[in-house]
Amino acid sequence: MMKFLMQRSVLVLLCVLVLVVVVSFTMVLLKTYRENRHFRSREYALQSQFVEHQAEVRQREKYLNLILHDPGFLEGVVREKLGYVRPDEFIFRFEERDTP
Repeated sequence: MMKFLMQRSVLVLLCVLVLVVVVSFTMVLLKTYRENRHFRSREYALQSQFVEHQAEVRQREKYLNLILHDPGFLEGVVREKLGYVRPDEFIFRFEERDTP
């Protein structure tokens, strides 16, 4: 009888130990899965930002290329942004009024 109780208690202990190990591994795997999902979503967000920045760089490179190689474009930019005029030109500026 004593041997049977001893075997049974060892078996129960082993079952509890296996259950604890399974629960522990499950928790670790669940945590890893959540971290993986978080990092993937972060990666997708960073990739989309990277694509947007690449498009912006290409646009700026085109703009710079036009400024460096197209005198007409450069003149238009200087006139628009800096308000430059030739000596024989006049600039008329009109203010917009708010109408009720």
